[in-house]
Amino acid sequence: MRFPARRVVSAMFLAAAARGAFAAAPQPAPLADHVPADALLFFSWQGAQDLAPAFAQSNLKGFLDASTLPAFFSTTLPQILGEKSGSPQAVALAEAQARAMLLPYWNHPAALYVGPSDFTDPNKPVFHAALLCNAGKDAGRLNAALQIV
Repeated sequence: MRFPARRVVSAMFLAAAARGAFAAAPQPAPLADHVPADALLFFSWQGAQDLAPAFAQSNLKGFLDASTLPAFFSTTLPQILGEKSGSPQAVALAEAQARAMLLPYWNHPAALYVGPSDFTDPNKPVFHAALLCNAGKDAGRLNAALQIV
């Protein structure tokens, strides 16, 4: 029995439409509703807290576990900075401040926005950029850390 081409195409279209109807809808980019429409660059991150189950099974987790990157950032880099500054206390303080500022951006939804620049006055160019973070319960600590800088 031969099927007319029109029926085959219609059946394929219906199958594709049904598959699309049951597929998960794409999630909007985190914090996209807080970014101006004139963005030249927009990068967002949903936060590591939301990635925990998927990250545990990812290739990136396997790579990080097999690499020496965590040891580099926790041990080697502070040692290098301590040797350069001559003060282990200064390095410890800088490391604590960096963690207080960066960990909320890692754990919570965050976004980087870069907008158009204004070079009307070449001596005083105006750049538009923002780093956003929905820090949740860590908002107070993040705000305090940013006030020090």
